Amino acid sequence: MTEDMRHDPVEDGALEATDAERIAGIVEQVRADLVLGMQFDGEGLLRRRLDDAAVVVSDDQFVALLAQVNE
Repeated sequence: MTEDMRHDPVEDGALEATDAERIAGIVEQVRADLVLGMQFDGEGLLRRRLDDAAVVVSDDQFVALLAQVNE
């Protein structure tokens, strides 16, 4: 691979998504993983997914997102 090639997978449309759309998708992914029993630490998983996506949220926004995950 050359230096200008991506090393991580990207789904169609992922690069065009707004931050709000990316955050909504992350919340849905985390919620689904918890419902399926694939993960048990919603807070840790949400933090990791936001970090992986390079999405920065305030502490207050994180609390609100975690509440959405746990709905």
